[in-house]
Amino acid sequence: MNLVGLGFGVSLVPDHWRGDQYPNVIFVPIGDVGETVPLSLTWRPENDNPALRRFISLARIEARRNGVAG
Repeated sequence: MNLVGLGFGVSLVPDHWRGDQYPNVIFVPIGDVGETVPLSLTWRPENDNPALRRFISLARIEARRNGVAG
């Protein structure tokens, strides 16, 4: 969020972040309440970044919870 606040791009974040505050960052909804946004992930298998592994794991858990992936 610091890089977004500095003007270096945008980010998609979960709805529950709306209550957070960061300097120069505004959270703008991109859909109706309760609407989901499709997401696809692509990565190189040799990328062993721990943060990426945790993110992919969380994405899989959420997809299963929402009945999107098996």
